[in-house]
Amino acid sequence: MLPQVVFVSVDAKRDTPAQLASYVPYFDPQFLGVTAVDQPTIEALARKLGVAVFLSAPQADGTYAVDHSNEIFVIDPRGELIAVLTGPFTADALQSDFRRIVAAGG
Repeated sequence: MLPQVVFVSVDAKRDTPAQLASYVPYFDPQFLGVTAVDQPTIEALARKLGVAVFLSAPQADGTYAVDHSNEIFVIDPRGELIAVLTGPFTADALQSDFRRIVAAGG
């Protein structure tokens, strides 16, 4: 079974579907990018998953900073959260974690 990686944006204003469509494939062409129609929807999902999200106040030029935690959430085909992976991330560690999850029936 191959995993499906979904990159979830935490910045609804800047990370439009078009932006994600051009950005996410730099990681891997098979990855999916998703966002929400507004920031409150993103923040509600983030709270539910325990993801810290912070958008700074806009500067005079309109720019702002975005900060967020960097966990990887492993969700099974039924939509259930089965693992939360924390960094530092390496290809070998992720491969090992994925094999353990699959072997455990996740």
